[in-house]
Amino acid sequence: MTRKHWSAVFALALTVLFLGLATRNVDLGQLWVSLEQARLAWLPFIVLIGLADFLIRAARWRLLLSTAKPRAPIWLLFRLEAIGLAINNVLFMRMGELARAFLASRELGVPLATALASVAVERALDVAALLSLFSAAAAMAPDLVPGPLRHLALVGLLGVFGALALLIAAEGPPRREAGPRSSSSAGRGFTTWPSSSPWARPCCGGPWPA
Repeated sequence: MTRKHWSAVFALALTVLFLGLATRNVDLGQLWVSLEQARLAWLPFIVLIGLADFLIRAARWRLLLSTAKPRAPIWLLFRLEAIGLAINNVLFMRMGELARAFLASRELGVPLATALASVAVERALDVAALLSLFSAAAAMAPDLVPGPLRHLALVGLLGVFGALALLIAAEGPPRREAGPRSSSSAGRGFTTWPSSSPWARPCCGGPWPA
């Protein structure tokens, strides 16, 4: 057997192991009854929504890495997103984020600090999106959400945007280097992203790409 075959066998064994751990206290008879009552007609739509979510996340990650790795393979980033989510489901402290950053560094040939920085900003953007939705919903229904909680959400949202703004401002304008790109500066490939990525230029005062 080749190394690829052994990897597939190992992955299948881990799948069976963790599936057994997840269902060890589940009444399989009751589970089957619940599955029989499920509306399976919705299953294809749920699968499509999940795939679309991974695709959008992969496209966003590609944009964040556009300076360090221009035109990174979208299918590779799609797979890494799926791997990270799978690891998050079985390990603690969102270890999948670290795993996909390590794999991205190895597969794309970018510095590990760059991959970690891109993942950190992804999570910051996710938090900002959640806090924005919460703040908007709380503003439309103020009687359902206590005032201190609304204020805390706004402070958190401002903090996230402030941290991202400081990260962008700390790097300053992109520097053109005569020699090969240096990877000694932690996260350099990522931190020059906002002003160097063509799709981010409108946010930085530049024109839309042709």
